[in-house]
Amino acid sequence: MSDLEHFQEFDNGLNVNCQYTSLRTQLSKIGGVTCYANVKAILLKLMTNKLMSNFNLDGTGKKMPFRKTNLIKIIVEAMPKYTGNEIEKCIGNVLKRAPDRKGGGGREKESNDNDSIQDIF
Repeated sequence: MSDLEHFQEFDNGLNVNCQYTSLRTQLSKIGGVTCYANVKAILLKLMTNKLMSNFNLDGTGKKMPFRKTNLIKIIVEAMPKYTGNEIEKCIGNVLKRAPDRKGGGGREKESNDNDSIQDIF
């Protein structure tokens, strides 16, 4: 998925039990050596880096809360080897680094008037 509209439609569709169960089964087959690698592989299968850049775990700032989506519940259930807290921490880290990855859109630059070239000369 590459935009918020499609993500919201997809996430709302997960309320249907058969879709929820089917996706959980598919995601449980995606592996990784560590919890972080597993979470990253799952999120990259489902979302683009640009879409991930619109989320953080709690929805602080201008971003949307990933914790309130249906998808986070499925990811936690698809990874029974790890605790919910471990998985949520890894999800937060994957989302945090999304703007820095290719296609993530980059980070907003804060303008710092004290360091401008015009002030120096």
